[in-house]
Amino acid sequence: MEYWIGGEKPPHLLNEPPRGALTPGQVHVWWLELPRDEETFTVEQFAAFTSEAERQRAVRFYFPADRWAYLSAQSLLRWALANRLGCEPRELQFRRNAYGRPFLETPVSNLFFSLTHSRNMVACAIALEIAVGIDVENPERQIHVDQLARSYFAPNEVAHLSTLPSLVRTRDFFIQWTLKEAFLKAIGMGLHAPISTLSIIPEARTLRVNFTHPFPDSVAGWGFAALTQLHGHHLALAIRSEVPQITIRLTLAPCFWANKSL
Repeated sequence: MEYWIGGEKPPHLLNEPPRGALTPGQVHVWWLELPRDEETFTVEQFAAFTSEAERQRAVRFYFPADRWAYLSAQSLLRWALANRLGCEPRELQFRRNAYGRPFLETPVSNLFFSLTHSRNMVACAIALEIAVGIDVENPERQIHVDQLARSYFAPNEVAHLSTLPSLVRTRDFFIQWTLKEAFLKAIGMGLHAPISTLSIIPEARTLRVNFTHPFPDSVAGWGFAALTQLHGHHLALAIRSEVPQITIRLTLAPCFWANKSL
């Protein structure tokens, strides 16, 4: 990973498919870039990988791009979990905590997972006995960096960004934003906890992290990783583990919309 803090050593990053059983200390990340042509998709193409409720929710999205991103993300997660658990994707049943974070209800498992999507990319992370959160963003989308930072970031983060030239400021903003999102997913609270829960300053290929609110109950054991060039996207991971070194397998997933054999 390009930016990292936590654990005794930087994570061992492997750009190859998982082999063998998932073990503690491993995080499997699957990602999938979505085609720009929205006419490529039909809802029925996702029937083998999603529930009826998920497909019904998808058709209510106003923009087709959001619909396909949602269905692709749900399909990716179900496919990745089913491969680990030896079942069909449609057999998986989920429950949600009070903040909306999904957990596996059937089959019972000690797998942790996290899911993210933008309009052009979806990704999921799966780990065994490791709390994990993932986020992905397209840094080319039009946003007001300074305004968002002033509204949601800690004062020292705003001060850091104010010292940077425009392009570097946008890069650092997305590093910070995606890491915060990943962390809030990992603790299971999402945006019900303030995004200023932790302060993150990228510097010299590492991260300066400070917890600014009492979330979670313990701040020990957290690691944060950021990759800024995954086919033009920013990808971030928040990982909590007692293992001294984490192995991250970053793998391109199959194309669900293409009706390929999965």
